[in-house]
Amino acid sequence: MADKNTPNNTTIPKKFSLPTEDFATSPREYNEPLLDSKDLTGETTKEQRLHFREKGYIVLNNFVDEEICNEMLERAKLLSKKEMESRDQGQEPETRWQVTMSQDRLNEKNLEPYERVSKIFRLHGPRDTGIADEFDIKPVFEPWSRNLKLLNVLTDLFGDPAITCFLSQFIFKNGARKNSGGKALIGSIGQPSHQDTFYFLMDQRQIGVWIALTDATEENGCLSVVSGSHTDHVHSVSKDQRPYAQLGYVEILKHPVKSHKEKIFMKKGDVLFFDANIIHGSTDNLSSDPRYTMLYHFTPSFTKYESLSANMYWSEVQTYESFSMRNLLMGKRAKI
Repeated sequence: MADKNTPNNTTIPKKFSLPTEDFATSPREYNEPLLDSKDLTGETTKEQRLHFREKGYIVLNNFVDEEICNEMLERAKLLSKKEMESRDQGQEPETRWQVTMSQDRLNEKNLEPYERVSKIFRLHGPRDTGIADEFDIKPVFEPWSRNLKLLNVLTDLFGDPAITCFLSQFIFKNGARKNSGGKALIGSIGQPSHQDTFYFLMDQRQIGVWIALTDATEENGCLSVVSGSHTDHVHSVSKDQRPYAQLGYVEILKHPVKSHKEKIFMKKGDVLFFDANIIHGSTDNLSSDPRYTMLYHFTPSFTKYESLSANMYWSEVQTYESFSMRNLLMGKRAKI
């Protein structure tokens, strides 16, 4: 299966750039047709596929083994330690993966390294973007992007087996802490209502795969979605003006059903599959407990785009040939 960072040949009318202080956008058309979900693998039910088509999301419980959840968390903590050691010594940030810092904890060196990190991107490259070889450990992020059960669900939801993972990020949503001086530090702030398609200028739909590595509760800032909003256009946004807002955060300016959010409570190992155009967001972590998440984004491999941002990596995780061969080895005829 090919890995690449070169753009597919296409022309997209606008190019995404990070918001500035006076940043605001106009609404953008989003004419990509709804996914033609099909029973291609037997992994999803008719009810689940219908719910995804009409509501824009589904939650599958106990989808990821606890051992994998723990491995992902420990790996992210290891990367955080390496990144903080380099930064505290004045070295250049790592370029193979991309780390964004918690803006309110930049100089809190008494905290654990992972408590100063907000997100880590580009984790699904070959052998976890080189992490596995550097630390002589087995990869976990890249292999899970090719997990057969995951690929089966995505194949059914996309209605097509040619699938690419183009974005991965580990999200540290840490709880309240005290610094060395005894000053209380609030838990990580949430992300305002937004659509991921604001950031992704692509000509096909995308699906986010949100893995709960800890329980996601109202207190620690679970996700909320506006059910059915995946059929909307891409809404106007402005830059998130809150103190310590994370780099690149934006907020939808106006939406008629913005207040009608459905809170998605999840247990460790549950997975939320969502259409990237759905309006979603989260609240602040008001507890002392963390909310850790691993998030992947996938799209059909024939998707066209103008360019990939620095935090993305284009990796084909399933082809027509590999899907057909897998079915052949299992004694099944591929439904394509």
